[in-house]
Amino acid sequence: INNYYLYIFLLTLFGQSQIEKIYHGIQSAKINTPEIAEIKIVLIPNKIQSHIETEYKKMSAYHDKAMAAKAERDEAKYKKNIETAEAMLKELIAKTEAVIRGEREDVI
Repeated sequence: INNYYLYIFLLTLFGQSQIEKIYHGIQSAKINTPEIAEIKIVLIPNKIQSHIETEYKKMSAYHDKAMAAKAERDEAKYKKNIETAEAMLKELIAKTEAVIRGEREDVI
């Protein structure tokens, strides 16, 4: 499983619902290894997982620009880039969910 796909999967409704079930069943806010092993990850073709990685890296570039602008105290540039990154991430999650549901063939 591609690490980028795994990360995005855990942010989807499919991943989040499983994480919520684990949290409601434990006392602390930490998830241990046996609980992580119980999470069911929907396998999609490697090609699509690679496309998710590519799209994530595009989004990440905007996030990096935002963090650099923040360090330079350029609030306008920070806001512009962080909003772009957040929108791209939200769109990538939605497209990934659609692929998992069989409504899309790919995220690109």
